Amino acid sequence: MNASSGVPVIALVHSRTGLLIVTRLGDFKCTLGAMAGDGGAVTDLPGHGPRCRIAVVATPRASRTVVDGLHDGALRIRLAAPPVEGAANQALCRFLADRLGVPMIDVTVARGHYARRKLIHVHGIDAVEARSRLGLLPCQQRGC
Repeated sequence: MNASSGVPVIALVHSRTGLLIVTRLGDFKCTLGAMAGDGGAVTDLPGHGPRCRIAVVATPRASRTVVDGLHDGALRIRLAAPPVEGAANQALCRFLADRLGVPMIDVTVARGHYARRKLIHVHGIDAVEARSRLGLLPCQQRGC
């Protein structure tokens, strides 16, 4: 039970993905977050070799392409490209490939091709290194 609001809360850890699922009783909305400090925006992807998945909230037609922090358990990225004929998805993959230091072919939109909320799969880098390169580690781990 949530002490501040008195609303019953259920928290479960998904056995395969390791994500923490928190929901209020009677509420169909749930939020996903991992035990890491980024709220589950960057998690490891099971399989062979280093791979990770990044939950993204994309905002197209911004003045420039930048990481704009975390929003509701996802990495918010403002994109300069318009959401026309896949231009925003391509700009997002190119931006993440540059920031993560992987080839663009290793960054794919796995879910949310036509939505603002997207799930991005990245091959060749694990979640810890991806968090570091995206600036999502706590300040004491980054050395600032």
